[in-house]
Amino acid sequence: MSYPQERWRLDHRLGLLVLVALLAFGVGCPGDDLVDVDPSISISISPAAASVEQGSSTNVAVTVTGAAGFTGTATIAVQGVPTGVTGSVSNVQSSGGTTTATVTIDVGASVAPGSYDITVQASGSGVTAVTATFTLTVTAAPSYELSATPGQLTIEQDAEGTTSIGIARTNFTGTVGLAVEGAPSGMTTSFDTNPVTGDAATLTVSPSASVAAGAYTLTVRGTATGLADRTATVEVVVTEAAGPDYVLAVTPSALSINQGRSEDADVTITRSGFGETVTLSAEGVPQDVTVDFSPNPVSGATSNMTVAVAATAVVGSYTLTVRGTATGLEDKTVTVELTVEEAAEYSLTLSPISLSVEQGSSGTVDVTLARTNFTEEVTLSLENAPPGVTGAFSPNPTTGDASVLTIEVAASATPDQYALTVRGTSASLSDETASLTLTVTEAPGFSLDAIAPISVQQGASGDRTVTFTRSGGFTGDVTVTVTDLPAGITATVDPVTTAGSSVVVTVTVAGTVTVGNYTATVRGNATGLPESTRPLEISVTTASGQQVSLDFSACVIDQRPVWLAYQDGSGPWTPVSPVGDTYTFNVASLTAAVAVAIEPTLGAPGVLVIYATQDELLTPDLEDLCDVIETGKTVNGTVAGINPSLGEGAQVALGDSWVPTDSDGPVSFQAVPDGTLDLVGYKWSATGATDRMLISRDLNLPPGGDVGTIDFAGASAFDPTFATITVDGAAQGLWEMEYITTPSPGVCYWAPLDDFFFDGGDFIAAGAPEAQRQAGDFHYVTLTTGISWVSETFAVLQDRTISFGAPLVAPTITDLTGTGTYRRVRAETTLPSEYDYGASISLIDDIDDASITALATAQWLGGLSVSLEIPDLSGLAGFDNSWVPTSASTGWVFAGEGWTGTDCVEGAREVFTTVAGTIN
Repeated sequence: MSYPQERWRLDHRLGLLVLVALLAFGVGCPGDDLVDVDPSISISISPAAASVEQGSSTNVAVTVTGAAGFTGTATIAVQGVPTGVTGSVSNVQSSGGTTTATVTIDVGASVAPGSYDITVQASGSGVTAVTATFTLTVTAAPSYELSATPGQLTIEQDAEGTTSIGIARTNFTGTVGLAVEGAPSGMTTSFDTNPVTGDAATLTVSPSASVAAGAYTLTVRGTATGLADRTATVEVVVTEAAGPDYVLAVTPSALSINQGRSEDADVTITRSGFGETVTLSAEGVPQDVTVDFSPNPVSGATSNMTVAVAATAVVGSYTLTVRGTATGLEDKTVTVELTVEEAAEYSLTLSPISLSVEQGSSGTVDVTLARTNFTEEVTLSLENAPPGVTGAFSPNPTTGDASVLTIEVAASATPDQYALTVRGTSASLSDETASLTLTVTEAPGFSLDAIAPISVQQGASGDRTVTFTRSGGFTGDVTVTVTDLPAGITATVDPVTTAGSSVVVTVTVAGTVTVGNYTATVRGNATGLPESTRPLEISVTTASGQQVSLDFSACVIDQRPVWLAYQDGSGPWTPVSPVGDTYTFNVASLTAAVAVAIEPTLGAPGVLVIYATQDELLTPDLEDLCDVIETGKTVNGTVAGINPSLGEGAQVALGDSWVPTDSDGPVSFQAVPDGTLDLVGYKWSATGATDRMLISRDLNLPPGGDVGTIDFAGASAFDPTFATITVDGAAQGLWEMEYITTPSPGVCYWAPLDDFFFDGGDFIAAGAPEAQRQAGDFHYVTLTTGISWVSETFAVLQDRTISFGAPLVAPTITDLTGTGTYRRVRAETTLPSEYDYGASISLIDDIDDASITALATAQWLGGLSVSLEIPDLSGLAGFDNSWVPTSASTGWVFAGEGWTGTDCVEGAREVFTTVAGTIN
């Protein structure tokens, strides 16, 4: 509603042409037929699914409904029940053809949990049986099991032991009470939690000194409401109490350490009735070796022993003694074997240390690892490589003494000298590095430079210099040829082979070559090097005239032409091949015509023929031919002050981007044009009582900017003014009011206000009051019926009468089809004086939706007398007859258009109307 006005006029024109054609050629709705219907029944169940525990049941309500005269009682049966499940039918009642019953589903305790489909069937006399499916989900009955981990405890007299009592639950979340049975006198038991709501409890068993040594079996019993008791057994072996003591151990018991390194070992103290501290020491430690313990003294069960070997320690084997000393006990000792080995190390060397590699090639470097007492794997990496240079090692990582580095140099790498580093990384030693100097050299070669398009008239020649760039010191010969030339076009190259950097290509076009755009290929070849090619665009023009260039790249994709031809004056129609989406041809006559075929991805194909003057084709308005791709920025905002409960909604426009909304909240304006813009908003209601309007001037926001809150209940909003518009010439139709703003000189934008149907010759329209209007603001109203529309532009909104244009005199239609493959006609008439903008004749196929329209501008017509025909394009190269109506099509639509004034001026008026008929 607010897109540019030229596009709006074209959409209205083509939409009216299709509507009139459909009305004229009898598109309607089929009548209703009466047919006999056999009696039938339908079945429904509720619920359609249920979950039932093992050993439980559920009820399903079944309703059978008769139709088309069925009044009997239906028989209901249950089918497909799994083993262990039964289905029974009860409480069957029938009335007026409707039968109800209850189906009881009983699930046995042994039925496996899972999902089962059960079929409920209804049948009756004289009707087809019907079924419904009930989904039964069987769930496990609640239960639990007890277990003891570990199941056996060995405990000294006057000591204690623990075991975990596990509770494995199945569909059961209740509490479980635990009790111990079979404990002898003097043995106490306790649980850390009882009763238990979780999955485990800890049982502590404490035999006193009075409990005789021996084996005892304890029974742990679990009780839970509604479930049978569960038990688990724990075997307890009671042993006689021993005196306090401890045992000393070291793990590992043998250490091999390189000079300058250290290793750790674990000292374990296993205590038996002894809780005092133990002091650790080491004996037999050789010179330049130290032994430390942490912690020391030890009150717990472990200590860490660190053996550090200095770089000066003597290589050899030694026996260390670790001694434990504790009050009241004899000392404990344990031995550790120590082997001092030479220091571990390795170094990296490269061969070669300098490497030269050409662009697009590779080279290798041998990497040697000299190891001493070192067997760990080493990971190799290449550092400081420039873009386009990569390195790979094989093997990597390596536990051996060698690896091979392969350096790949891409064709895109920059020629230069680079200092690279090979790094070796291991788990225990510091990184080792080696330096490599890489020289990237330029690969010999050449490439053709881009070639500018060339335009050559029929029967003439043109030159184009083709240059190429050499690289990598390449000085050899380059041979240049031109291929893919169409018939009638030749090309010569001077010189064909050169040691220089350019040649001249001369293109010669025969006088018989069809005007259009062609693409040839220029090829460069040199021994041992890849071929280089470039396209050469050749535009063939007529020997004289003005060049017309129609660029459709701004059109939406499915409205770009699939075929185009032109006619110079009354000359022959000539197809034109595009370069991209641009069609170029020459026009020598004062008048010409262009035929454009559109074959959209979705929708109907069609052909539009435009008869215009040479000047009009030299300055075409693309919006007369297609919808232009919307471009621009995104601007955000927030709408407030809309009450949907009152039937309120709003339309807000920023430039020619507009957003409708029926609630408060954020809005986003898409494809907003650059520059200074006005924001126009209109809130309408179902009754008109709460209509509000607002205008925000001179906005120029960056992409992603925010206009803020558009508040129809705020101080910046105002009440619109209203006026009665009387319609002269039509009783029913659609009216639409828009508001034009001119935020900068020569730039106009249409903002939608309100629209509705008029019935009875007048309606109430809303607009801006005089206090809010400024210079360059206008009201724009459009009236539309099934065959006509009229628009008027005026500044002040007040009561006014608007008349439709005068009716057209039906033209004389002459059938020109002859032996052609599609329908063609000529329309001849005289237009009323107000239709001074142009005229058109259309044929529309109401079966295949194909169409063809011939449209003539007023300048081409030269007056109000019209003689306009559909041309014969069927014999032209590339033309597809499926784009246009077939010879069986008989309907036509003739249209006239008039325009007084221009956009955005007081008193501008545009009229359009049609007349339709069939070919006699």
